[in-house]
Amino acid sequence: MSRTKIVISVSGGIVNAVCADSPNLEVYLADFDELEGDPKTDCSVPYPLDSLGDFRSAVRPYINRYRGLKKLVAQIIQ
Repeated sequence: MSRTKIVISVSGGIVNAVCADSPNLEVYLADFDELEGDPKTDCSVPYPLDSLGDFRSAVRPYINRYRGLKKLVAQIIQ
């Protein structure tokens, strides 16, 4: 089975993490700020993929502070 490829394109921002519940993903990061600083930057290296469980654990302290985050966590648990 071929893996699904996802490219995240960023300019002027910070990617904290990429989380998914499928091991059949390859994630790549095209950070245009890095490319501008060093045009030889290699975007072909897979970006580390964390699990949704890792995400839930990381945001647990903020769940009751942000209603949208609470809704997201409830949605991804299903």
